[in-house]
Amino acid sequence: MRRIACLTCALLAAGCADEQPPAWPQAARLEASDIQSDRARLCWPAASDDRGVVGYILLRDTDALPEIDPGATSLELAGLKDATAYTLELRAVDEAGNRSAPLRLELRIPDKTPPSWGSQAAVRAELLNSNRDQHELRLSWKPASDNVSVAGYRLLRKEAPPEDLAPESTSLELVLSDLETRLALEARDQAGNRSPELPVDLDAARAKLRRKRDLESALASRSGLLKILGSKGPAGHELVNVFGRGRIDDAFEGLSGLSVGSMQGAGGDHMGLGGVRGGGGGGGGMGVLASRGRAVKTERKKEPAVRIASVSTSGKGVDPDRVRAFLREHKADFLHCYTQSLERNGDASGARIFEIQIAKDTRVRPRGGELAEPALDACAIGVLERLAISGADGKAAVMLSFTVE
Repeated sequence: MRRIACLTCALLAAGCADEQPPAWPQAARLEASDIQSDRARLCWPAASDDRGVVGYILLRDTDALPEIDPGATSLELAGLKDATAYTLELRAVDEAGNRSAPLRLELRIPDKTPPSWGSQAAVRAELLNSNRDQHELRLSWKPASDNVSVAGYRLLRKEAPPEDLAPESTSLELVLSDLETRLALEARDQAGNRSPELPVDLDAARAKLRRKRDLESALASRSGLLKILGSKGPAGHELVNVFGRGRIDDAFEGLSGLSVGSMQGAGGDHMGLGGVRGGGGGGGGMGVLASRGRAVKTERKKEPAVRIASVSTSGKGVDPDRVRAFLREHKADFLHCYTQSLERNGDASGARIFEIQIAKDTRVRPRGGELAEPALDACAIGVLERLAISGADGKAAVMLSFTVE
């Protein structure tokens, strides 16, 4: 009888074991709200159990977080990273350790971190050429950084639409009519976040332009100077061929050691600002050349000119520097195209944009600009179709400026 009583107690104890897990209400969901770059609030309905819920367990990816009190139905989840996706799983637990079915949530923290520039970041402007109100510049900068990736750059200029640039761009050539124009560069990422604007430093370009204009004033005009370059004064000395050096900086180097805008001529004489004096001659005024005491007025001949106004690229392997090098190498070809166009239409001038598809075969089409001359387009396209970059698959947009100066 004693054995039967013990067996009955054992059977009763076994029958009383809790094997029923907690349950969620029908259509229960784990939801997130107030999502920030480093935190989010989670909410869920209370689970039920025949003997009571003792807590909740939350997994973030594979990491178990501290157990949550049984009366809680929300939690602020901290320590998150922006532009990151997390898999969350919530289970209710009873006193016997039984766990409910999971409530799952895929939580994506949006990218709210904008690209940034380095502490010494700057956009430098180099003056390549200048004539009247057309100033050819090259802008250069170091790449911006981003927590994911930089999707591109945008050049901002006052009273003009922004210009989008490829993410690999670190330089740009363009033409400005006014060096007092405010320019700035910003970087953007895939989420649309934008970096602080980085102003373009035009001080060096303005200083170079002032030196150039001072030099032009001192020498009156290039065409007039060329008439007397190589001429000899009484002492048999040739005048210095300043402009033969081809660059503004070299020209000023030729004047170093002398007074501002002055140059020694034949026979030990000097020319002052605004005049050129040959051996034995008197000083000339602004815009006048003097040789052996006889003043000669000069007249500048207008000539066609082609400039690379801007270059932007996108796609695989399309290097903007390769495109610019090709354009410079074939500048004479574009000038020939323009000269032929002027023979048909002497007033044709302005900018023209060409879109170049660079792949196994190069295809070109005019895209816009003020100057629309079919013959010029056809000739320029013939030149641009020679552009070939091995392994490239992308596009380039080129703006050429055609003027008579």
